[in-house]
Amino acid sequence: MLHATRALPALTDLTPTQQAYFGYLANYEGNTRRLYEYHLSVWFQWCADQGIDPMAAERTHLALFVRYRSEVVGNKASTINTMFAAIKGLYAYAVIEGLIDRDPAAHARLPKIHRERKYPLDREELRSIRKAGKKLGGRHWALAELRL
Repeated sequence: MLHATRALPALTDLTPTQQAYFGYLANYEGNTRRLYEYHLSVWFQWCADQGIDPMAAERTHLALFVRYRSEVVGNKASTINTMFAAIKGLYAYAVIEGLIDRDPAAHARLPKIHRERKYPLDREELRSIRKAGKKLGGRHWALAELRL
């Protein structure tokens, strides 16, 4: 990680992967930057384990990474989607800067997030709660009357 107090290396001394990484993260600060650094480090480590240069990754590699995070690591769909925001941003940045000619993450498929809809209690359920609160009395009655 580069620090503001250190001299910056010449861009010509950086690999395309380093240029994309440092250039992309330079747009962020604070917690967002730390989160993106972490997510990109996970992606880069997976690429290293597979012998893949991240700037040469294909959409198939991204699909395998998503499957790995889901099936082997056990990440939820929402975690994978959050992680993928940093990865997609990195590749979009790399295309804009001319470091790669196409974005492998542009049409990558991500797991669907299934959000459970939480419906309010119906009228009969509210009556039952009020009745139980009245029967128990005191704090229970007061809480039931707040009409959850």
